[in-house]
Amino acid sequence: MTLAAALTQLPVSAPLLDAAPWPLVPALFVAVFAILTAAGYLLHFRTLRIPPPSAPIDARSSDERARAALDAAAPLADIDARAYYGCIAAALRAYLAERVRLPEHALPRAETETRIAAAGMDAATAQLAAALLERCDAARLGGDAGDTAHRSADLDAAREIIARTAAGADGRSPR
Repeated sequence: MTLAAALTQLPVSAPLLDAAPWPLVPALFVAVFAILTAAGYLLHFRTLRIPPPSAPIDARSSDERARAALDAAAPLADIDARAYYGCIAAALRAYLAERVRLPEHALPRAETETRIAAAGMDAATAQLAAALLERCDAARLGGDAGDTAHRSADLDAAREIIARTAAGADGRSPR
């Protein structure tokens, strides 16, 4: 007996071939996916958000921080002149930005002098600071860095600027 003959003997009232089987596997997949998605959203919104740690606050005064940055730059004098002058410029600009509201980016020499003098510093200190920042930028950007004596003189000039402004702003002599 063949399959076709067996199928012809079945009663017509029981349609076996017309009924599609229930899609058990796809239905279970969709149900599990829906449950996991709902659980993921619930867990996502229930987690605690921990804020990122804030940057540590340096409790030292601005002149102490500038002196420390200049002390850190001193060993670079014989190693890398561009990095040395970059450190001096960064320390002096950050100090002047806090002390006399000078922007931390490079300005032309005349504008640097007028802004420092307008903040209440004497003209000699303003000229010294503007000239030193100009020399630092020139050496940092590929100009002549000079010999070791010039480098140490520039570091001493930066320390002198900080000493003058710290003594004038605080009303006390610098350490």
